[in-house]
Amino acid sequence: MSSKSEKFLQIFPMVLDVDQLPPVVNSVIDGYRAPHYALGWVIPVDEAKELFGKTPEDRRTLNYYNTVVLAEGWRNVKEKDLNFRRPIAIIWDYDTPAADPQETYLMLHIGTNTNRGALARVAEHKEVLIAKSMQAIGFSAEKRAQLKWHQL
Repeated sequence: MSSKSEKFLQIFPMVLDVDQLPPVVNSVIDGYRAPHYALGWVIPVDEAKELFGKTPEDRRTLNYYNTVVLAEGWRNVKEKDLNFRRPIAIIWDYDTPAADPQETYLMLHIGTNTNRGALARVAEHKEVLIAKSMQAIGFSAEKRAQLKWHQL
């Protein structure tokens, strides 16, 4: 790895703790532009299938999770006065610590560093956002410890 790459990863680690807010994307820090981070859980697809059930045959799995399962779960738990987006499922094709290379992963993300407003909402209402998101997804309380900021 080049020294520039090493320096970049020192400034912007691949994974940050939930309490360590990343800078806003494209902010310049020590001459480097901040990358995109998403706050979420990286889980094996098999775990998602257990959580969300069987996808109807006429639906694409990721689309079904986002437009039906997560959307309905969010409608049932969200608070009207808080302006949060629902959890979103994406295919995770980045390196994952202790990942099995034969496994496929999803990220269920609940926040990003795309702009100051998005980051401020996460910072200000973090615990409510996390609790409501976990409820909408169907996670148990133990899953809270696995929530991280992941560099995209």
